[in-house]
Amino acid sequence: MAKVKGIRGEKPAIDSIITGISQKSPEQNIEGLKEIADVLLRSGSVSIVLGADAARREDGHRTLFAIAGLTYLLEARLYLLSERPNEQGLIDMGCLPDMLPGGRPLGISDFRKRFETEWKTAVPVKEGLTLMKIIEAAKEKKIKAMYIMGENPVFNLPDGARIKESLSSLDFLVVQDIFLTETAELADVVLPAACWPEKEGTFTNLERRVQLLRKAVNASPGMEDWRIITALSGKMGCKMAYSDAEEIMQEIARVSPLYKDLTYGEIAKGTCLWPYYGEPLRGWLGEVPAASVKPKKYNAEHYIAHESILFHSGTLSRRASALKKISPEPLLKIGAHHAGKLSLKEGDVVSVSSAHGSVKVLISIDLAIKDNKALLSNNFEGAGVFSLIGYNMDPVTNIPGIEGCEVTINKL
Repeated sequence: MAKVKGIRGEKPAIDSIITGISQKSPEQNIEGLKEIADVLLRSGSVSIVLGADAARREDGHRTLFAIAGLTYLLEARLYLLSERPNEQGLIDMGCLPDMLPGGRPLGISDFRKRFETEWKTAVPVKEGLTLMKIIEAAKEKKIKAMYIMGENPVFNLPDGARIKESLSSLDFLVVQDIFLTETAELADVVLPAACWPEKEGTFTNLERRVQLLRKAVNASPGMEDWRIITALSGKMGCKMAYSDAEEIMQEIARVSPLYKDLTYGEIAKGTCLWPYYGEPLRGWLGEVPAASVKPKKYNAEHYIAHESILFHSGTLSRRASALKKISPEPLLKIGAHHAGKLSLKEGDVVSVSSAHGSVKVLISIDLAIKDNKALLSNNFEGAGVFSLIGYNMDPVTNIPGIEGCEVTINKL
């Protein structure tokens, strides 16, 4: 039976919200928009792939609301294209300030009870802090110690100098990672972790497919993450009785509504997409905030924006020889017109400065750039664009908006 798309009357509350937005919105005269809408409505199956940049805007919440509406109207599948291979699994395990494992809201007591029974302790009712609020709290000395696993905020977040200052304000910083990153260099203690072929466990990819990971090599002195956490937990008075990664998966299968009753045997078949035996996620309704962010106007001669030349930040990609063959060094891309005004040619060395920092890079003239925009990646040590860019917080998602910032370019 073919899916019926559009306003279907199945969920009147959602239909009403979407219809209300449509009625309030000014008519858009965009060439080809009606044709695209007709194709999507006639399509038998629609998938929407959403990258992180869609949310990294000061008004990113409006983009997310629009995509949620499209997903509903088109009966579409939504795939969140994250930077790391197991970010979906991380979310599923409850690594969000307002969620329990399995995508259940922290504030509902019946959901908390399941985990309290398993863990024989109370689950805090109060929501945690979002990433950028944690950073701000560290700067204000409201947080005195921090434990960072597998992340490099000094390099991977905008306004790197400000992030570095905040983490340097801590009394005690622990970093657990496979490389001595910019963040690990600030740490009081660095715990060497094992990378993916050195450990066992599961990965959940963007289509929600749970995949089994088997240990292949012993290449470093690092330990598996769960072993480090178990050992530290025991030293701090909370004994964890896991003997291997499979036992942890068995606990996940007992308590997570999405991974209910999953076993290594089932996962090894490669056919497990959650909820396999489990319970699906539950939706919620909310008001779509009115547009409050005006388009940015850049008064300086140039502004800089983030270019994703490699699908990763430099924390890992700068250490991959194959990726370095594709893009061996940082390049500032600039249009021919503005290159001429600055008397720049291909391969010239320039200094790029903003209110947040300065980097030295080579120039690459890009004929596709027609305005005063310059592009720089965040893939190379000492020359990442995030060291130049500040941010404004999205008031709804609390995600930092990194649309760009004004810069000065000087030939060296």
